[in-house]
Amino acid sequence: MKNLIIQHFVPAKAGLDPVRKMEDDIPMLVKKSSENVQEYAKRFNSDYKMLSGTPFRKNLSYKCQKCAIINEEYDEYDIVVALDTDVFFTKKCNENIFFEKGIAYMGETQKRQILSLASNIINLGFVSNDTSFWSGAVYVMDRPLRKKLRNVLENTKNIENALIKFDTFFKVWDEGIFHSLCHLAGIGKVSLDQKWNYDSSLPNLEKANLIHIRHRPKTRDENYSDLKENGII
Repeated sequence: MKNLIIQHFVPAKAGLDPVRKMEDDIPMLVKKSSENVQEYAKRFNSDYKMLSGTPFRKNLSYKCQKCAIINEEYDEYDIVVALDTDVFFTKKCNENIFFEKGIAYMGETQKRQILSLASNIINLGFVSNDTSFWSGAVYVMDRPLRKKLRNVLENTKNIENALIKFDTFFKVWDEGIFHSLCHLAGIGKVSLDQKWNYDSSLPNLEKANLIHIRHRPKTRDENYSDLKENGII
């Protein structure tokens, strides 16, 4: 099998991180995440790419650009994984993410989001309670799925306008885009195990394979430092 992990980064508003540590002119957390993910990719003989700019759609925000994993240029890869730039594989993780089949993680937060989203725009035909609404921190997609979603994107009337609504009004970004495409492709409710998208604020971090650094109870930089000092990542 030939596999790929991508991450995507462009400088953006500070958002949840008004003060960020910098290294080599990029946020420290982004640099460290990239190094961690590259090391994991090498361990499983996989390629790695850090994307920039607008590789998916130029008229959508930077938070939509991980959707580029369905681009035709990656059809040479059996599995493509897209990760946020604040995730880290744990030291104890010896499992191969490329064997996972659940697309992404859907927890209680995501269940509430789909109910809210569906109640607003379900009449447009691009949202359904019968399809998962996933966290956007990690996606795992095989080639047939990526081609199926790309076909939906290329052949569904008014889909581009729906994507802009997701991006500009509902602020669900790549999560809403992949929910919509999967709904239109006839994909129901599936989920990765939580161990592949484990919030850093949760207890029992020994359960995690991939930790998503969150902005609580401290800043993300501080939470990263704590995890590093404790030997978890």
